[in-house]
Amino acid sequence: MPASAAPEEERRRLFLYFEGANQEADVFVNGERAGGHVGGYTAFAVDITEQVRPGGENTVAVRLTNQHDRDIPPLSADFTFYGGIYRDVWLVSTAPQHLAFEKWAASGVYLDTPGVADGEPKVRARARVVNEGRVPQQLTVAHRILDAEGDEVAAVRSEKRVAPGQTVEFAQSSRRLADVNLWSPENPYLYRVVTEVRGSDGQTLDRAESPLGFRWVSASGEGFRLNGEERLIKGTNRHQDYPGYGNALPDRFHERDMRLIDEDGFDFVRLAHYPQDPVVLDAADRRGLMVWEETPIVNRITQSEDFTENSLQMVEEMVRQHYNHPSIVIWGYMNEILLEPPEPRPDGYVADVLELTEQLEARVDSLDGRRLTGTAQSFGKPFNGSGISTVPDVLGMNLYFGWYYQELDNLGDYLDRLHAEHPDTPLFISEYGVGSDERVHAADPQAFDFSMEYQQRFHEADFRQLTERSYMVGGAVWNQFDFGSVLRGDTRVAINQKGLYTYDRQPKETAFFYRAQLKDPAEEPMVRIATRSWTRRAGSRPGDRTQPVTIYSNLDRVALFHNGEPVGTKPLDNATARFNVPFTDGDNALRVRALRNGDVAADDDVTVHYDDRTTFFEDADSDVNETGLVWETDRAYEDGSWGYVGPSTARRPNKSWVTLPYIRSTPDDPLFQMARDSLKAYRFDVPDGTYEVELGVTEYDYDEPGKRVFSASANGVSIFDGIDLAARRGRYHALIRKAEVRATGGEGLTIRFEATAGSPTVSTIRVRRLP
Repeated sequence: MPASAAPEEERRRLFLYFEGANQEADVFVNGERAGGHVGGYTAFAVDITEQVRPGGENTVAVRLTNQHDRDIPPLSADFTFYGGIYRDVWLVSTAPQHLAFEKWAASGVYLDTPGVADGEPKVRARARVVNEGRVPQQLTVAHRILDAEGDEVAAVRSEKRVAPGQTVEFAQSSRRLADVNLWSPENPYLYRVVTEVRGSDGQTLDRAESPLGFRWVSASGEGFRLNGEERLIKGTNRHQDYPGYGNALPDRFHERDMRLIDEDGFDFVRLAHYPQDPVVLDAADRRGLMVWEETPIVNRITQSEDFTENSLQMVEEMVRQHYNHPSIVIWGYMNEILLEPPEPRPDGYVADVLELTEQLEARVDSLDGRRLTGTAQSFGKPFNGSGISTVPDVLGMNLYFGWYYQELDNLGDYLDRLHAEHPDTPLFISEYGVGSDERVHAADPQAFDFSMEYQQRFHEADFRQLTERSYMVGGAVWNQFDFGSVLRGDTRVAINQKGLYTYDRQPKETAFFYRAQLKDPAEEPMVRIATRSWTRRAGSRPGDRTQPVTIYSNLDRVALFHNGEPVGTKPLDNATARFNVPFTDGDNALRVRALRNGDVAADDDVTVHYDDRTTFFEDADSDVNETGLVWETDRAYEDGSWGYVGPSTARRPNKSWVTLPYIRSTPDDPLFQMARDSLKAYRFDVPDGTYEVELGVTEYDYDEPGKRVFSASANGVSIFDGIDLAARRGRYHALIRKAEVRATGGEGLTIRFEATAGSPTVSTIRVRRLP
């Protein structure tokens, strides 16, 4: 890009300050390389003074690559590695004597609050100043501590002589401050420190403003303390991308995300799995959100000096750049580091991982001993003999009971056993969550069905088990928002769908479960009929009409009404009440009233449209409403309705699947990620008439042709004959075929399947009555 430099800037220093560019950068000015940086998630500064032509046009070019490099973390991860310059870039002009920020891209000012835990709070201010002029300078560094109203509460200053080319640290401590306001989620009180570098003539040469909060943290095997008070952290995780923007979010998007986290009632956010935009931390400071910030050393390491040095550089940049934010309570530096070791595993691999862990811990501790450190490990890795679990102050665990393994109710027993075996270790659930798709719903939700209802059941179970254990440091939902993950299939390709919000920040119902749990009912009474994404329902049997409706509230009791008639009144258990509602054909008006001491304190209403399809099997003049088409769950045949006949096998995702396959040739991946295999027939007891029968199939087992060849017909009319899906389209491609079929003699429709190789399979069946 062209940039001009005025002549009056000739004697000043010029820098380009990049908040983030992924992941290897080389910066050129007027064709000459001025500097560069390794790593995509921390800031860096480049001195361009010598390359700039004062008074003329200057061309700045930045060469970037996000190509995989075995020596640069992250090596692999369950999120998309975007590239490019995706955060703000600043042109910084300074006097030759200024706060030293170039090496670490930090402000050069470091603030501490010694004595705050003992009731003797002071402010210790350190400032690194460099003299890039030609002669020695007598410099003064002055700090003014201002309260939230802008009034000065203390000031310190000191002088030093600084030689040319020398960087000097100025360190001062204030007097004891009386009656300081402590920073906490309930009272995020922020002071401000104005730092000035002045020359011998009193002229201000450089200036910086830094946030300041008085607070202290500690953790033990008995839990977490903030400002000496026990509290169970109730938090969430956040990735930084958005559809159409990738990582290059405007500041207002970051601020909105932090607002939503705050509005849901969380008091903590883990910035996964990398340092994020400066406005994120500014918002956390203001909103009282405690933060775990971490470097992107994920899944595995490379056993090389360069990888180690890059890892240490990243953690030092993170700590130095964000040192003054009171919201940060935990520095993290690894995530699931033993999850994907190289294969074959090199000699000494685990020992080298431990050594790197210890080096990172030591580096963080040398830079900042006031905060806690943490790493996150996957299930089965804590205390597995590697030694890694005992290195950080807090052991984070990414736990997915009832999703990838075991059952929903097993989490509590696991935590109890771990605590009993390691009673002095602070334990934190750094991730827990499941994938969900707002298009997928289930009256009987199961693991890995991606239904909204299973996500609700999962969080209800996990949050209860977490909050019942006072020895826990806390937990953090995975994730606040769906996010990009290019290696995932699932029901929306390349998206990790474990968020409480969709990728474009629309709330899923589980977000309201947390609001009900975390918002103070005295200040924000709330109730939610948790079915906003399930307002179109259908059933083809009389028993289908009665369906579950979930209510979330932070009040005492809820009363539900259906079309003006009372369904019932229930107390809230775990902020949840469930009702079985007898839906009728057409629109069903639901209204809930939430009660406190017998009085209505909040209400909510929603309309659910129910398509009663029983008449489709009774009346030749009726038809299925195809507006907002609703697919029903597969089932066995029942007289007077429909279903599969004879033995068969249901193929459905299960806990052994890490991700679901991406189904090509369709936008409806969820329909084709399940199937009925080895089947003989389906029967539909429809009246006589003409019907369109549509079958949807996909090959999910075989890449090579000839392994599965089968035919399907309806009442003797061929829908496809001898089809070989692998030969025709390959694996994981949806194929849809239709046929017009007559039902006569009261025999209904029978769809038959026959295989000449392998077994038949079908994913979708649609029957439509024709005029």
